[in-house]
Amino acid sequence: MMSSLEQFILPPPFSALVSLGMLAGLDALGLAFLTCMRLMQLDQQKSLRYQSPVLGAILVSALLFPLVLLGQASLILMRVAAGALLISGLLHLALAATTIAPVSRIKAWLMDAPLPRMLILTNLVGLFFLALGPVTSADALDYHIGGAIEMLNKSGMPASPEWFSSRLAGNGEVLIALGLAVGAEQFGALLQWASLMAITSLFWWKADKRLQPASSGMASTADLIVLAAISTPILLFLVSSHKPQLWPVAMTTLAFALFAHPSVEEATKPVLRKRFALVCMLCMSAALAKFNYLLGGGLVGCFALYTMGRRRDMAAALAIGSVLAVLIFLPAYIWKAHTYGSTLLEAILNPLPGHLPGTDAMIAYARNNPDFFSNLPFPLSILLPTDPMSLTHVLGIGWIVFLFALRPGVARQTRVALLLVATITLLSLAAAPPSARMYLETYYWGLFICTLALDRGAGRVPLVAGWIVKLQAAAFMLGCWLGVYILFPGALAEGWREKIMERSANGYSLLRWADNALPPSAALLNGHRSMALSPRRAIDYSWINYVDPSSPEALPYLLRIKQANVTHILIPGPVTPSLALYGCFGKLFAGPELARGAVRNPFNQGSSYYAWIYEFNSERLPECATR
Repeated sequence: MMSSLEQFILPPPFSALVSLGMLAGLDALGLAFLTCMRLMQLDQQKSLRYQSPVLGAILVSALLFPLVLLGQASLILMRVAAGALLISGLLHLALAATTIAPVSRIKAWLMDAPLPRMLILTNLVGLFFLALGPVTSADALDYHIGGAIEMLNKSGMPASPEWFSSRLAGNGEVLIALGLAVGAEQFGALLQWASLMAITSLFWWKADKRLQPASSGMASTADLIVLAAISTPILLFLVSSHKPQLWPVAMTTLAFALFAHPSVEEATKPVLRKRFALVCMLCMSAALAKFNYLLGGGLVGCFALYTMGRRRDMAAALAIGSVLAVLIFLPAYIWKAHTYGSTLLEAILNPLPGHLPGTDAMIAYARNNPDFFSNLPFPLSILLPTDPMSLTHVLGIGWIVFLFALRPGVARQTRVALLLVATITLLSLAAAPPSARMYLETYYWGLFICTLALDRGAGRVPLVAGWIVKLQAAAFMLGCWLGVYILFPGALAEGWREKIMERSANGYSLLRWADNALPPSAALLNGHRSMALSPRRAIDYSWINYVDPSSPEALPYLLRIKQANVTHILIPGPVTPSLALYGCFGKLFAGPELARGAVRNPFNQGSSYYAWIYEFNSERLPECATR
């Protein structure tokens, strides 16, 4: 890696302003797509308008991802594309300034249901400011940002066999790279926030005072559904993490909504074909963003295909699906199969195809690894926090709405949709990691079915249950604005950003120390996972967790280190003769340096440890690895 995150980003507040302009560019592009394809007339709902940033991101990634796969996405090209998106966004904002709702209209909306709607508005605004904070998430500083930087450095996809996590990069990292090309640090997180807006807009169209009389003594179910959608605690982690996960959830949720809605029964064939084409785009792009959404996207695609067959339009569906698969879906998997020597089917079904040494062990570990350690048994561990440290890793209590509002009804399409939700939930229980974010997708699908039940006058939530959801939303609001207080100032001034990164970004201080200590020509074997912060050419050291370096199967990775002419190694933690590759260590170069495991959660302060930099004799590989 030739450059780190600090060398790419603009100083605050310009980074945040450019990120906002680029997000507006995605909205302009998505809105133009909806208008040109006449997709805004698919339903009478206004919610499709708010999907435009998600759709704009699909179009941009569909254009740039193939160039990245071919190794032709140069830094200059990415900057030109980002500049064009920024200019279109600024023009879009100038034109949209005249259409902003007046204060009186917003006030009237709030007065219809003051408490729930004030909580909705306060939480959405808080999450917006939270997304403007600097990159601090450990996963993001590993392969989400690190993979994007590698794309910019090499004009192509990361193809480092020993950096296992970088091989998970997809079209979401392409969008992050697009933002970093012009210094827009917050672009990825703002796309997460816009994706949440797109998801919640699918429920907002029912949040109307006509649905629930104020004197009924019952909570407004429509408002409670929106509250349950935006106050699930895990959003505090996802919206602020620059982790492209809410974007694919928004895609599969919209795809699900397009064919779960009963209006599909009355749609004409031209409208139905447009819906199916849009669903194919959404589901294929979601699968390219993250392997987890191959299941949900694939089954939603089958759901749409089933509906097309029932409407006697299977030939058109197969033709549309085949063309879009060739254009959007297959190129990435063909590249993976070619690069890692696997079959096309394995490239699709395996997140790390090729069965390179250690990859199967990493997959097995990830499949059984929760986001945090809970004292509660699964599935309670993904619903309720056991302490403040686990608060941002659970779905929360919003699911209580399902007990009163989830009704299959009489519409065949709704019953099939509910069966699809149940099927994916059961498959996730069997195969997915015991992590709350693995179930966020079906959580939102269930809330959409609850929204559909309101058309039949069903699903009123009792007052007590409504207050439980409101209390969660209030607690979420406190946590959200605490996060804003901790992280948002980093978007305003460079000095504040540096302090926040030192306090909350794991490895920031340590790798800055390494930057000052190492000579400019150094090549580093990095024992810290924050590869995006690495100040020099770096090789990831974490593969040794899955492969014995002294075994013959480690030879490809050892030769990679030798070819990179690694000169130094960074070791966080104690250095003993039993350490992997210890036989290749040279003299102590720098250290010990006192470091701390910085985290964003103020209730989970990281422990302190010492780190060292040793000289590394890569020319003695692979022989020295067995000593």
